[in-house]
Amino acid sequence: MTPWRRARTAPAGLSWLAAERIVVARARRRVGLLVGLAVTVLVTAVGVLSYGMLIRGQERQIKRELAYTASRGDPSGPPGCTWLFLLHDGEISGGAVPARPGSRSRRR
Repeated sequence: MTPWRRARTAPAGLSWLAAERIVVARARRRVGLLVGLAVTVLVTAVGVLSYGMLIRGQERQIKRELAYTASRGDPSGPPGCTWLFLLHDGEISGGAVPARPGSRSRRR
């Protein structure tokens, strides 16, 4: 028997029932850990997937709404909760109605 195998066997003087209980307890811990890790990975994967789908859907809706507003709507009065900004020669222009104080402008 190899040295690493000897270290894993039950100590001398234990009955086969006690040795089996030790082996079963060790296996139970391993299976519990593996099941916990599998569930964690699955929940994380589902969360990442659903978050990605949410972001993609929001971006599509924003692009669709802005395209409709730009082509058919009145730019002087965009739909509610829509702010239109123009970037011209490095300056941001908000039009006749300025943005609310504290709003940030992001460039992409």
